[in-house]
Amino acid sequence: MNKIQIESTSLCSYIQHDSGIHEFKYLEATRESWDACMKLLYKLLQQTPKNDMLLIIINAEMGSISLNYAFHKVREWIKITPNPPLTRTVILYKENRMLRIAEAMTRSLYSSKSVTRFFHVTKRQEAVDWLLAQ
Repeated sequence: MNKIQIESTSLCSYIQHDSGIHEFKYLEATRESWDACMKLLYKLLQQTPKNDMLLIIINAEMGSISLNYAFHKVREWIKITPNPPLTRTVILYKENRMLRIAEAMTRSLYSSKSVTRFFHVTKRQEAVDWLLAQ
């Protein structure tokens, strides 16, 4: 496994765990923090060979931002990344409100090359186990 060179910012922390999981944690419940994490995620996708499987955690325990804004930005990213690597993504959330809508919107956005699941922050180990059970 190659170590990816991505630096955390004041709005988004990034770590590549020994297990190969890439974790992004936005540090404020703001659009700017979400954008900072999406920029780091985009760098990761650019550095990853198309046939590799990426295991990703997006840690959103700081709270939620507007779903409209988040999905608008994800759709922009999909347009500029037409052939991304294979991904398994976990989104760790703290607030249950709007969860079903977020799950439905996520399923509608991603291709068959991506699988995304939502886990409450208290279920972190279950989420990690799901990522590693590929």
